[in-house]
Amino acid sequence: MTYHKNGSFTVHPILKKNPPQQRTAKHFGMIAGGTGITPMLQIMHAVLRDEPNSDVTVSLIYANQSEDDILVRQELEGAVEKYAGRFKLHYTVDNPPEGWKYSKGFITKEMIQTHLPAVASDGSTQILMCGPPPMTKFACLPFTNNIFANMSAEALVAETLPLPIITAITAIALTSIIFFLLFNTKAKPALDPVEYTPLPLVKKESLSHDTRRFTFALPNGPTGLLGLPVGQHITLKFSESLPDGSTKNHQRSYTPTTGNDTLGTVTFVIKVYKAGVHPKFPEGGKMSQHLDSLKIGDTVDMRGPKGHMTYHKNGSFTVHPILKKNPPQQRTAKHFGMIAGGTGITPMLQIMHAVLRDEPNSDVTVSLIYANQSEDDILVRQELEGAVEKYAGRFKLHYTVDNPPEGWKYSKGFITKEMIQTHLPAVASDGSTQILMCGPPPMTKFACLPNLEALGFKKTDYFVF
Repeated sequence: MTYHKNGSFTVHPILKKNPPQQRTAKHFGMIAGGTGITPMLQIMHAVLRDEPNSDVTVSLIYANQSEDDILVRQELEGAVEKYAGRFKLHYTVDNPPEGWKYSKGFITKEMIQTHLPAVASDGSTQILMCGPPPMTKFACLPFTNNIFANMSAEALVAETLPLPIITAITAIALTSIIFFLLFNTKAKPALDPVEYTPLPLVKKESLSHDTRRFTFALPNGPTGLLGLPVGQHITLKFSESLPDGSTKNHQRSYTPTTGNDTLGTVTFVIKVYKAGVHPKFPEGGKMSQHLDSLKIGDTVDMRGPKGHMTYHKNGSFTVHPILKKNPPQQRTAKHFGMIAGGTGITPMLQIMHAVLRDEPNSDVTVSLIYANQSEDDILVRQELEGAVEKYAGRFKLHYTVDNPPEGWKYSKGFITKEMIQTHLPAVASDGSTQILMCGPPPMTKFACLPNLEALGFKKTDYFVF
């Protein structure tokens, strides 16, 4: 699909022998799900922002799981006011909060009739869709086939095609159910382990005074899979412009908090190390400060997977040696003990999801000690404490903070031998207790490893991310 101007666009056929279709819309109706909003933003910008004197209108229904999942909400709601009379917006979410004034659940015939333009005999109403295949296949197409009876099947077929109006946000993709069913093969990973790929930022949230959650759109579209093995991480890169006109590359590896369970995006939780805070690091963290400076639509180069640990299933995992000449180690855990510090919680979340959520019938257990400077620094606390209840008998949680508040019921200070003995599984002679660690180097070097070794854990019983 290529948009031109004044509502005119070309639909390029899947089969090259078929001629392209030229269409002109007076009214665009849009249905987007999740990161499927990104191609809609492109068309919206072209129709509304770039053609201020046009009378072409846009109406959008935007579907998500929850209110918190709505991307670029401020921009969308600002557009309602900015382009009054030309842009209408409606939301639907699966889990609405109390007092929610929009719709709930899947797209319905009544929702389309109420919030999108009516069918036009001359084809001047055109519907664009982008989202997960189940949404378009089961929630949109049956109703649009009834309501927009004059539309050909090709109007409802999705492809991923380049556009002249392409922006940094994403390459345009209009959902293709027929293409998906006929031509889909095994999904390719979103990233390459060697070559860097630019990914656009689609959402940024503050979790604490110095920690952010960054969500990026995947290059393989809104239904694309990350394809990152559990236990692996991704390298991010950016180029800094120096005063002398030269550039300097900065790289840093992070473990995402999302995996193949999340279509179309990858999310990282990252602590921002600001300049002028720590005397030993006066410049702060170059990468984290760069990420914190990004605006929606800005891109970051990424490649992966990368890492020395790959989780498989039922507690089994592979430790990949640093030196390629050494053979990989195959290990199997009945009990995982985890020690995380700060944003070191992110690889632990990956393993937890794989062990607990993705293997509900497994008897593998997880025990976590999570260390932070203060109670306010505890990340994803609601998720962690919810997991204690959800996976009762399989997941245990303990905190330690340097500066506890009054009435704090957990531990205070650095990881200790007694803390490990009390809250993590005991060493097993058959290696079935495996300890995973991720956090600041002083924590693992001085607080974790000596205490683990004092308790009888060997190098084959633990792994440091």
